[in-house]
Amino acid sequence: MARTGADRTQAATALAALTALLRVSAQDEFHRKPTDAAPSSSLQARVLAALERFAGPRFHARTALLRACTLCFTRLGSPDELTRTRLLARVERWFPATDRALNSELCQLLVYLQSPRVAAAALGLIRNAPTQEEQLDYIRSLRMLRAGWTPELRRDYFAWFNRAAGYRGGSSFAGFLKMIRADALTTLTEPERAALKDVLDAPPRPRRWLPSAPRWPGVRTPPSGPWPGCRPVWSGVCRGATWRAAAGCSARRVASSVIASPAKVARWAQTLRK
Repeated sequence: MARTGADRTQAATALAALTALLRVSAQDEFHRKPTDAAPSSSLQARVLAALERFAGPRFHARTALLRACTLCFTRLGSPDELTRTRLLARVERWFPATDRALNSELCQLLVYLQSPRVAAAALGLIRNAPTQEEQLDYIRSLRMLRAGWTPELRRDYFAWFNRAAGYRGGSSFAGFLKMIRADALTTLTEPERAALKDVLDAPPRPRRWLPSAPRWPGVRTPPSGPWPGCRPVWSGVCRGATWRAAAGCSARRVASSVIASPAKVARWAQTLRK
């Protein structure tokens, strides 16, 4: 399906219509009120049958398709065993893909469906991921997986948290890492906990600072280490409108986070006001 331009337009329209239908058909379990109608299993079966028509090897919008599948399960409930097995047979072969966004959706859906293959593939992506955001994306999804683990894969997964102790983020970053790890611990059996005791009890071993994904167009991420003097931003990487977009922080934040002379801070503040 979706081989020509017209076919692609029709497929995108049909997929958008199915997504809209799912959004108005039911609430997810966390926001569902006692007075709300119960999710319809018959509607879910019809929607999944329609979505499977898009799951051919040449379908161009797999990311949108996977999001619609996820929404179907979120709003209408878990699939039965036959549906889960049939969907896994179609989707598992897509992972890993060459597209970052597609891999993210695939990993989430395969974990939800408890794929026995997703752990090995996702950990391979984590080992080669160029940014901490991409690593964390797969780590977050894998936390709820119970199927397909081997002792080596389990060890690699929990060892990541010790290495990631040196990663940087906002004020809640460390707390979110603890929550992800705590969720993952609930999937361990007692024998697994005993076998992984040395990894689970090991002190953090921070890895060298890993670059984050660029936040603004035209802004390169520093290759290593903290930003001494905010070199990547203030040495001319960003100019004109891009400079002002990247330097959206206040002059006070710049002054407090950069070790520089008062004269330089004053010049940066003037640039921010332009």
